[in-house]
Amino acid sequence: MSVYFKNIFYYIFFFWLIGLEQFVITPLYLLVNYIYDKKLTIESFMAPFIVIIFFMFFSVFNLNEPIKFLQLFRNIYSFIGAILILNFYYRHSQSLYVSTNSFFKTIYFGTFIISFSGFLPLIGINFSIETIFYSLSSNEFLKKIFYKTLADADSGLFFIEGFIRPKGLMLFPNELSQINVLNIVIGLYLFTIRKIPLFIFSIFTFISSLVLISTLSRASWIALLISILIAQIIKSLLRKKISINLFITLFFVIFIGYFLNIFDLILSRFDNAHSNSGRLTNYIISSQMTFSSFWSMLFGHGSQVNFITKENILELGSHSTYIGIMFKYGILALISYIYFQLNFLRNIILSFKKNIINEHKFILFIQIIIISIVHSLFYDIDVDINIILFYFACLGAIASEILVKPQEIK
Repeated sequence: MSVYFKNIFYYIFFFWLIGLEQFVITPLYLLVNYIYDKKLTIESFMAPFIVIIFFMFFSVFNLNEPIKFLQLFRNIYSFIGAILILNFYYRHSQSLYVSTNSFFKTIYFGTFIISFSGFLPLIGINFSIETIFYSLSSNEFLKKIFYKTLADADSGLFFIEGFIRPKGLMLFPNELSQINVLNIVIGLYLFTIRKIPLFIFSIFTFISSLVLISTLSRASWIALLISILIAQIIKSLLRKKISINLFITLFFVIFIGYFLNIFDLILSRFDNAHSNSGRLTNYIISSQMTFSSFWSMLFGHGSQVNFITKENILELGSHSTYIGIMFKYGILALISYIYFQLNFLRNIILSFKKNIINEHKFILFIQIIIISIVHSLFYDIDVDINIILFYFACLGAIASEILVKPQEIK
């Protein structure tokens, strides 16, 4: 079984084609955790997610609409899946993939499959299908999941009429952009340590970059540029001298930002974005409503809440994992999530200081955490479970190296 399961990242297309990619991951990882361990043991570093799930269940008392209960169930299901994925790769990635580098190579090709699915509409290849579950469902929320297309026809109209904004195998373009960023960063790592040839690296990076730009997902642009810049800063600090690569990277960031008009596009996201209204307004009102009472501060509102302004309808508690967790499940759930990320970051730094991981892995691990933090600022990670699959598989593999000292640095 291990031979087939370790390549699960390659099978997302088949899950997507039958309409079950959002439903199969959590039970699948529950099964493999049981097969490999015969029991489920939650490690202490996963405890923050137990706290979040506790407050999620408590949110039932805040809901009174059937669609809200369905959304809450989806969120609980996704976070349970995150724990199962994290636990499995923490405990078994070393044995399943022989080495961490082999694991990241699998992730690299898996993310490229998804990136390529977003590339197809850009060259005029797109198709739409109604899976068998679409006709069986009467709920609009589920119908959106069961209707499959590589690019929605109207998703890019806010930018330019006729613009193709791909989403590939993901639910939305923003989720596809996160996969693109992971593919590019992991590719840089594998190419640096000479685990992939220049030809593959160049082709994959070109396609993923083109798709990333086409998603118009500014937070992912920010995440990629910051991660590349941080990598160069770390290298300069470790060598105690300013590298020429740092200046090249800074110039590249400024040039790309100017050429693509990124800075104006990013600022417009906070002013009057297409996502119902400006995100800054959304964040401010969501925070104000969270702290409007002791109950809402401690237990949240249970789900997103529509808030009508003179210009638009805001979906409070959306477009940010941090704001979303705080608004829906309360301040303690938010603190738990932030603690998980910061504790992970701290352990990466400590493991490097203790020579448990080498410089290349140190930089990659830092980049993945920074990317997850930036994406958490602007996106909801529990919207698409495929994002959780790739993120938490990576985090589990990282944890297997930084929390348990391996016999040797591979």
